[in-house]
Order: sequence, then C-alpha cells, then structure tokens
Amino acid sequence: MFALGIVLDTGELRETVRHPGRIGLGVLTMFIGAALLVAVRDLSALWFVAVGWFLFQAAAVSAVQERLGRQLEGLAVGDVMRRTELAIDGESTVAAALDLHGWGEKLRTMPVAVDGRVTGIFGTREIAAIEKSERESALVRDAMTVIGPADLISSDVDLNTYLIFLSSPDIIYPIYRSSPIF
Repeated sequence: MFALGIVLDTGELRETVRHPGRIGLGVLTMFIGAALLVAVRDLSALWFVAVGWFLFQAAAVSAVQERLGRQLEGLAVGDVMRRTELAIDGESTVAAALDLHGWGEKLRTMPVAVDGRVTGIFGTREIAAIEKSERESALVRDAMTVIGPADLISSDVDLNTYLIFLSSPDIIYPIYRSSPIF
C-alpha cells in the first residue's frame, strides 16, 4: 500500500524503492539504539538487533536497485534483448529441433511456429521434461510452453519498468519489435 501511494502521489515508480530504503535505515538506527539501551539489563534486546539487521539488509538491496535503475535509465527492453530470427517448426520432433538448433542437451529458448503463427516457446527447460527415449517421437508443439498475447512484452517497454515487475527468473517473456502474430 505504501508503494502504491508513492506511485499515485509522485508518478515515479522508482520512488517506491527509494523511500522504503531510507525508512529502513532510519528504523534500523532506532532498533539498534534501543537494543543497546536495553541490552545492559536484558539479553532479549538481541531481538532488536536481529530485526535491525534485517531492515539494514533490505535497505541495502533497495539502494542497489535504485543505483541500477539510474544506470539503466533511458534504455528500452529492445536495446538489450537477444534477437532471434528463427522459429522452431512445431511439427518437428524434439530430436530434430535439438539436432538443428541445440548444443548437446541445451537449446536456447526459441519461439515455436505452428501454421505460420508463434504459439509457444521451447528451450532447455522443456527438453529436460522429456525422457531421452521419447525425443524421437515427441513433437515440439506438444512439449512447448504455450504463450498468448498477454505473455508478450513490446521492445519499447522501459527496461526499469520491466525489471521491477519481472517477478520470477523462471518465467520467460518473449519480446517483439513489431505487431505479434497470433
């Protein structure tokens, strides 16, 4: 709620990172101070030190995020994305896709086209889910991760915004330069 209030008040998404970091450092100082005062009489003051340390770590991470945000300012997702010219044919077998595009057991994540339309992505994670003995007969379209228009990111999106809302490294968001084909 605090972060949402800052965005609504200032219009700046980066402020949601800056203010909690400063507040965390302030609260850390109070917790450590209180712990030192109470520690003379009671060892339970160590709890204040632990909470203070946690807040300090959170503030330090927040400061790193802010610094990185300043360095990436003005960059769009398209400025740093890896370009992929090819799409894997969804009707090909997993073994054929590995022979054509892979490096041993690894395959960089690539789009999958079925009937001329991009309908999914296929990479090392999807290959790992298929038994080696089944790769000769398994079709890429059956093993791919299905994507739709909501899973795509425009290359014009601000890189800072993309990184803030990218919640999991396990999720892959295909990026497109022009209108996607669905």
